[in-house]
Amino acid sequence: MYGTIYFKIIKFNRTLSDLYLENWAYEKEALDMFARHYQTGEKIPENDLKNIKKSLQFMEGYATNRQLSFGYLDMGWHYHFDTQHDKDVSETEQKYMAKTRILPYYKQNNMSVSFSHIFSGGYAAGYYSYKWAEVLGADAFAYFKEKGIFNPEVAGKFKALLEAGGTEHPMTLQTVPRTRTKSRSVDKTSEANVS
Repeated sequence: MYGTIYFKIIKFNRTLSDLYLENWAYEKEALDMFARHYQTGEKIPENDLKNIKKSLQFMEGYATNRQLSFGYLDMGWHYHFDTQHDKDVSETEQKYMAKTRILPYYKQNNMSVSFSHIFSGGYAAGYYSYKWAEVLGADAFAYFKEKGIFNPEVAGKFKALLEAGGTEHPMTLQTVPRTRTKSRSVDKTSEANVS
């Protein structure tokens, strides 16, 4: 089991860095370095950038709920599956995803057979780490925003966090003061590109 946890850390680190790097695409300071109108050379106007950032929040609640439902389904199949009672894929999915259901369940859906991440995509019992990585990535980027998005000292701390990779337990990675020295807040996800 511990070897499996360390495989998840590697997947977590890759996902964390991917989700975290997306944040720069919405920062004026970064965009002004290269993003120009193809005819006029004008930089993206501040108001347009604000509207782009607002659009990132559209359907955010639903998207977050959807990711959580995938995590519940993944954990259900890998940790709670009962070979004596869980005989029907549709019924089993309904049971595992009930906490996050918004719309009525469509029996012919059978999400599990098309959700390759949980069986052959490398997440097996670790899909929850995708949402976890989003939250931690938003937190790390919030630290850059506080100190400057191109701050070399903060960049060095984040590099050290990623370099630790699978050498440390995931609960240790974010508690070691590599990235943040003050207490972290999940509220930072609302300020970042989290979907």
